[in-house]
Amino acid sequence: MKLVKVTNEVRYLEGAKTYKPMEELYVALSPQKLKDKIKTPIGVGMRIKDDKNKTTMLVESIRSVIDVEQPTDKKSCKDKIMRFVGLVDSKLGMPQVTRYGVRSTWINEYKGSFQELLEMCKESIFRDSTLVKNAGDIGLIFDYYKSSGKKNSVTFGPMEISQIKEQFLSYGINEVTPIFLYTDIDVGDMVTKKFSLEFLNKFIDEALEEGERISSEIAKMVGLK
Repeated sequence: MKLVKVTNEVRYLEGAKTYKPMEELYVALSPQKLKDKIKTPIGVGMRIKDDKNKTTMLVESIRSVIDVEQPTDKKSCKDKIMRFVGLVDSKLGMPQVTRYGVRSTWINEYKGSFQELLEMCKESIFRDSTLVKNAGDIGLIFDYYKSSGKKNSVTFGPMEISQIKEQFLSYGINEVTPIFLYTDIDVGDMVTKKFSLEFLNKFIDEALEEGERISSEIAKMVGLK
């Protein structure tokens, strides 16, 4: 099993104070019919790509996001996230947070054909029916609502390497089989609270462990070793 991408999002209750003038200008320039609907324009911000470290960073008025691709291990991945979020907080001063999210993408390699893996996924989930039998591909999403405002979203299905390169990765992927089981686990904490690097540090560890556990369980359910 291989971890190929991790996305971390910190979403704020209100816009970071540094972006307030931009938000006010955005509202002032907008037509009246839009002014009544605008709360905080999510488009105010910047995007930075770091090709050397295979990361993409997004800082907007009400959220900060970092994508880490092809991490060498979970610890180095967390270190990149913590450095990014720490810098954002030091420069912008993060207000209260409405969502901490860590989304991890895993692949379990398969040496057979796409069609064989597709049938294995079908048989592990669905009852036999014409609708299922004739499906040329499947992608399943499961949402799990947990206590205290927590939610896990799980997506999985068979995938070809060309698909993950085109749709999910900015920096490609090497040294994997052409066919694999794709799993994507988004762990979210949506309880409004004061921003804390200490909380985020612990949350990242728990979310990556949860993602690895769920990915492993899905692989076993489908029939992969």
